[in-house]
Amino acid sequence: PMAHRAKGDPGPTLPFDLGDYMLLEVIGRGGMGVVYLAKQHELDRFVAVKMIRSGILADESEVRRFYTEAQAAARLHHRGIVAVHQFGRAAGHHFFSMEHIKGTDLQAKINSFELSPQLAARYVRDVAVAIHHAHQKGVLHRDLKPANVLIDEQDQIHVTDFGLAKHLDSDSSVTGSGAAVGTPHYMAPEQAGGHSDRASRQSDVYSLGAILFAAITGRPPIVADTVVQTLLQVVHDPAPSVRSVRSDAPVDLETIIAKCLEKNPANRYESAEELADELTAFLDGRPIKARPRSVAMKAWHWFEGVPLVGALMGRRVLH
Repeated sequence: PMAHRAKGDPGPTLPFDLGDYMLLEVIGRGGMGVVYLAKQHELDRFVAVKMIRSGILADESEVRRFYTEAQAAARLHHRGIVAVHQFGRAAGHHFFSMEHIKGTDLQAKINSFELSPQLAARYVRDVAVAIHHAHQKGVLHRDLKPANVLIDEQDQIHVTDFGLAKHLDSDSSVTGSGAAVGTPHYMAPEQAGGHSDRASRQSDVYSLGAILFAAITGRPPIVADTVVQTLLQVVHDPAPSVRSVRSDAPVDLETIIAKCLEKNPANRYESAEELADELTAFLDGRPIKARPRSVAMKAWHWFEGVPLVGALMGRRVLH
């Protein structure tokens, strides 16, 4: 049966009958599993069905937690959030069905051409508005990255995959090539340090800043050769400034992103709404509230990074 197939296996032969859903074609793959375009018989509509790779939810408590989180995500009703319809289990896999968004995603946009700073700011502002709605309903995203920001044919954003990150087996995301689960380029330091229970609204704010960095520069703030090195650098190294990668980036956007990417969550924007307001001010040509980091602060971060100084201060300089 499908449940016992090897990881590299393409999955069921399509079309595949999954009760009320007929799986028609693969429209995406990720760390959690495979997304199919499906026809829902009863309501005669096209939906997206995500089959969760067997083994991701190892035991009963994880399955319970997954469904609790899934139900919370299903309660979110916002035009910037992909609507979740139904959860279930079939062919040995947990699955859920959701609204099918025709279009592309932010990662594909980043890959295909440089976005203008204005368009990047608008996309991330709209994502921040949607994330603020989720936070107000008590739902953290925990795995915000450009691939989870879908963009429809009207150029509007829809955020998907709420709350799934914490169900990933933490070992599988660190060991191995990282190709399966995705490298932690957009993960806040408190999460990269293995404390996913410390995730907070400010962790999502960090990820929003990292997404904006990538949308402007074409790469995430911290890029290392391996997943483990990336984790270590996310935890220990200050993020580079946007203008060090793309010199023509607006100074205000550099300041906004630097505030999102602060190592200490308390130094970031307090809410996704506050970040959205700052980006709106930038888009409207109004002054932003955040102030750039002082030269002294930048010099201190550089100074801390010198291996001998780091060693004397007990700051691990690992690479």
